[in-house]
Amino acid sequence: MYGSLGCGAGLLPCHPPYFCDMRYFLLIISFLFSLGAQAGPPQLLLDVARFSNLNKVEKGAEVEIYVTVPTQSLIYRQRAPKAFQSAATVTLEILKADGQSAYREVITLKPPVLNDTTTAIKNPQSFLKRILLPDGKYTLRGTVKDQYR
Repeated sequence: MYGSLGCGAGLLPCHPPYFCDMRYFLLIISFLFSLGAQAGPPQLLLDVARFSNLNKVEKGAEVEIYVTVPTQSLIYRQRAPKAFQSAATVTLEILKADGQSAYREVITLKPPVLNDTTTAIKNPQSFLKRILLPDGKYTLRGTVKDQYR
């Protein structure tokens, strides 16, 4: 009634026979999910802090924008033998309440070169921007684009 089909090069018997096919199916599904997790869009993390302006002549506030781009979701290209690097552009925009731009900047990030992208820990790339803004209500908009996609 139960066959002894060789799953995994004949090392494990399959009971019942369809169990072998199910294991391969689950293995393929988990592999596809892991590929989908790596190929996701790049992420952008923004933190904002507002500080009082120390300049008494100009009214407004100093705004600090902390930008972090996790590099795990970026695509790495080979630059030389055993040398891989990713690149991304971050666009920061601060909009006034009426929708007009109060600040706009495009920053290019090039993380350090890695010898091996499979084993190296890919640290996130972070930077800080300080901007002096007049009093008012603003909206911060940030986008990130992988340069190799």
